[in-house]
Amino acid sequence: MLSVLEGIFDLFSYVEKGQRHTKNPDYLVLNSLINLDKAHAILEQYKTVFLFLDHDPAGRKSTDQILKALP
Repeated sequence: MLSVLEGIFDLFSYVEKGQRHTKNPDYLVLNSLINLDKAHAILEQYKTVFLFLDHDPAGRKSTDQILKALP
């Protein structure tokens, strides 16, 4: 299982609030949505991917792109 977050502070908030889905989750911090294209190879390796992207136009667009690109 992989949790994808936009930035390091998103990860800090996620972990601080105890938002874990498994005991040993993997995290991918993009640091910028520009890095999303580079992340596709990593995302394809996981059966389950949780997206925690911002609810702004860029975050929604990126979510749509991921959902279209990956089964």
